[in-house]
Amino acid sequence: MSKLPMCEAELTEKLKKNLQQQSLSITSPPELDRKIEQLYDAYADSLNHSARKSTKKNSKSKKSFFFKRHKWVTAIVTVLCIIVLSSGVYASNMVYSIVTGHTLLSYTTDTKYDVTLEEGKEIMRIVKQVQQKLAPGEAAYVYSTKVNPLEYGPVIKVKNPHSYSTLSEWKKTIGSVIHQVAVPHKLPQGYTFSYGTDDYIYEGAYENDKHRQIKMIKGLLANKIENPTADYAWMIDDRPIRKRYKMPTLYYNGKQANSNHEIRLSYYIIANNPNKNTKIDIVDPSDTNQSTISSSKGNMVYSKVQRTPIIGENKEFEEFSQYLTWSEYNKYTHQSIMYTLSSNTPEITKEELVKMAESIK
Repeated sequence: MSKLPMCEAELTEKLKKNLQQQSLSITSPPELDRKIEQLYDAYADSLNHSARKSTKKNSKSKKSFFFKRHKWVTAIVTVLCIIVLSSGVYASNMVYSIVTGHTLLSYTTDTKYDVTLEEGKEIMRIVKQVQQKLAPGEAAYVYSTKVNPLEYGPVIKVKNPHSYSTLSEWKKTIGSVIHQVAVPHKLPQGYTFSYGTDDYIYEGAYENDKHRQIKMIKGLLANKIENPTADYAWMIDDRPIRKRYKMPTLYYNGKQANSNHEIRLSYYIIANNPNKNTKIDIVDPSDTNQSTISSSKGNMVYSKVQRTPIIGENKEFEEFSQYLTWSEYNKYTHQSIMYTLSSNTPEITKEELVKMAESIK
């Protein structure tokens, strides 16, 4: 990715000044997004208009087109510096969204935010396009007004984790993170192991590093300038990965005609505490879609969600999701691991999920 072509020093100074305010509001002023979009639309129109006349131009006119394009690039950068970065709140909004953004490839959208099926498909399209540009193990930050309906929009994180086709291969990699890898030994009828991933978390936080914040916003702006007709901008997150922060996941598919029916088992190390286990509780006691279940693994929290899109590799949006969450503590490794067993189809019952969870050893 090339560097920002114009006013880089000015951009850096304005970012440093604006980021000192550290506003924690994540509401993006819509009028600013509209102004930026209008500017890029005008820039794209100018390129298309010039391209249509290119066969009629001589070398002199081509030289004029170069300067015209150069002028538009300068205008874009200048207006971005003035419109976006003159507002400390808006610049900080972007940074806060980046810091707290969840990957759409591992999580579902929050039920408090009503994402329509059409909006979900637009987000899915962007996620897939960016993911195809990433090598296994890479992650990228993506900015787009299309993801505004999400809780942490308009910036999301897209990951492309490594994939393992066999359980033994997956266990070799995960063994360095979770020393005693426990897997299910009983599955719902018709379901078999499909593949495993080693999803991960990056080290450090952008909110504690002003230079990285500046680098990120400059990278997003530079990518948008290079691709003015795209409805999103993205840049690779180049921070190192800590193995102990990996979030491995197992995927099980059913043999039904609808291949999107899937069960996921995610592992997440939430504590290294020699004294106690981490307790999992119901977030909202008034929510009738959540309940506590007693099992051989201890207390579990079961939740059922309607019309929550699940976003993942080659998956479509479903209108039903259910989750079973619990934690276990290993006194030898001092690790507290949170397990999340999820299904995107109502054909799997709560009892079947509990039975599968209790077979993990």
